[in-house]
Amino acid sequence: MDDAFTLIDSATALQQLCQRLATKQWFAIDTEFLREKTYYPKLCLIQVASDEEIACIDLLAIDDLGCFKTLLTNPAVTKVFHSASQDMEALLHTLGQTPTPIFDTQIAASLLGQGDQTGYAALVEKLLQVQLPKSQTRTDWSRRPLSPEQLRYAADDVRYLRQIYPLQMTRLAQQNRLDWVREDCAMLEDPKKYQPQASTVLRRVKGQHLLPIRQRATIRELALWREQQAEKRNLPRKWVLSDNAVLALAQNPPATAAELRNIDNLPSKTAARHGNELLTLIHDSLSLDDAEIARRIPQKKLTPEETGKVKAVQKILAEIAQAENINPSLIASRKDIEHLIQIGNDIPLMRGWRYELAGKRIEEMLASEA
Repeated sequence: MDDAFTLIDSATALQQLCQRLATKQWFAIDTEFLREKTYYPKLCLIQVASDEEIACIDLLAIDDLGCFKTLLTNPAVTKVFHSASQDMEALLHTLGQTPTPIFDTQIAASLLGQGDQTGYAALVEKLLQVQLPKSQTRTDWSRRPLSPEQLRYAADDVRYLRQIYPLQMTRLAQQNRLDWVREDCAMLEDPKKYQPQASTVLRRVKGQHLLPIRQRATIRELALWREQQAEKRNLPRKWVLSDNAVLALAQNPPATAAELRNIDNLPSKTAARHGNELLTLIHDSLSLDDAEIARRIPQKKLTPEETGKVKAVQKILAEIAQAENINPSLIASRKDIEHLIQIGNDIPLMRGWRYELAGKRIEEMLASEA
């Protein structure tokens, strides 16, 4: 097996690489980054592969990434990722914008019946019968110099990706699903996808969904504050305030500094540094009326009639998914179906290929029962 690759560690070499890749219709790309001690991912290495070469770009050795940024937004060149979300976030933070257009082999695998949320190694083994080593999974990619073994491991992440892409493109064309993948991949290119949302930060607090809604309202405000602090200080959110501390503050809300200091899992330094902010935030959340809490944390329960409609929709989706050899959840999740029944049609099921495949039929069914 030819395991050759080039290490790119100068602006000149990067410029030359970008010029070569700009002549291609596509290239495979992967990233290595660290996030254990920061809020934002610290991008350390980018691996790329065309049909002719493989290169590992040392981000810590090159200051000017302008040519690479231009390449990543070149509309004539498709960037091929596997499970792109985290790579996209890291590139967005480093370069200020997301790559476009992209192709995600994990999304393609799901829509080809090759497995849902399939990892890269599993897909390589499934499609290429190659077993990838796991020797460098805990590598500190910020340490220099990187060993030949580390670089070879990183290069493998695109070596086989460039082989998988044409195989999937052929299958997608045969099954008339190229537009499906392009549509879903385009959603990953929106920078807004990588900005924290209130509903997202609440869900990140483990165990919060089991608590009463008033306590969850306090947790929501604490989680938003934690997210803002983590982003501002570039620290992992749980270094700012652990989930256990958030839960304890909501379940036993302190009214004074003394009570705050006695909260389990709350470091004394945090209580001293941010005590007034936390007490004010908790006090304000406890003052919310029921209507405002319901607005911030929607949790309308399904009526028996709505439950029946959800089951009817799920039955239709199951039939369609079986015929198409895909998972019904790829067409619409249970959460999306409930949203459709209770609130409205602003969900993926009612747009694009999902609408043509299933949404139109479901829309007609629901209209006939109205």
